[in-house]
This record gives sequence, C-alpha cells and structure tokens, in this order.
Amino acid sequence: KAEVENYGIGGDIVLRAEPTVLAVDEIFIQTSVRNQMLTADLELRNGSISGNADFTFSVIDKKGKTVLKQHFLRPLKANAEEVFSFSIPWKDPILWEYRDPTLYTLKTEVSAGGFYDVRNDRFGFREFRISGRNFLLNEKPFRLRPVLIEQTPLGSAPEVLKAYYRSVM
Repeated sequence: KAEVENYGIGGDIVLRAEPTVLAVDEIFIQTSVRNQMLTADLELRNGSISGNADFTFSVIDKKGKTVLKQHFLRPLKANAEEVFSFSIPWKDPILWEYRDPTLYTLKTEVSAGGFYDVRNDRFGFREFRISGRNFLLNEKPFRLRPVLIEQTPLGSAPEVLKAYYRSVM
C-alpha cells in the first residue's frame, strides 16, 4: 500500500497581472468566392507602442500545410484600440460545401516594439447569397427544402420536438 505524506501545492502561489501591451482582441474572417478574396478585420489593443506593426496571416490546411501567407505593415497609434482590415487574394481554395465541410486555420501574428501576439481561428471558404429567387452556395444553386417535424429522425416523438421548439421560441 502506497502512502503520500505531502500532497497538493507545496509553496506560495503568485498571481501577477501585467498591462496588455499588444493583443488581437477580435477577428472577423470573410470569404468571397466571387471575388476570390479572403478578408480579415481585426481589432488590435495597443498599450504604449508607436510605430509600425508587422501583421502576418498564414492559412493552414487540415494536414498542417501552409497554403497561403501574406505580410502587411501598418502604423500603430499608442494607447488605442484600432480596427484593421486586410484583404488577401486567393485563387484556388478548396471550398466549404455542406457535404464536404473543408476547414482551414487562419494564423494571425502581430509584432511591434518587441511584443508579439498570435491567434488561430478556424473557417471555411464559402459564400452564401441570394440572387433573385435563388439561394446560391459558392455560386451554385442551393435548394433549401422544408422538413416536417414528423419527418425528422425523432419523428416517432413529435410532441417532444414541438415542446422543445415552444420552449426556445
């Protein structure tokens, strides 16, 4: 039989908060099949750095291979939150389809004044729009079909589904 005389944390714990100097707070990724364009709008929180920031965007596929990479230099305002927009042409992405949902990772790196921040966001390259009476997914007609509750996989218990829909509406 084994025994442990001391267990848990054996020393002092120190929690230290430091002011944020450079951080990507939010990112909004937009894809356009028609324009063959990837656009990233990001919100950058900057403490005291003035001068230029180096932004690097890398698109990584599901195998971990970098398929697209782009660098940008933009001036920073000290002690400010700024929104930057970056557009990157992309001629040959594998499109996200509802039966084949290909996902990529957008690795966003920002460096300025000796500080660095990075974040990874997953996205699918697709565009859904309405043209006249047609729904288009990646510029191809996409037919949306109504489904009766009784035709769903839980069709044997329609009252359960109806109760759920009533509770969330």
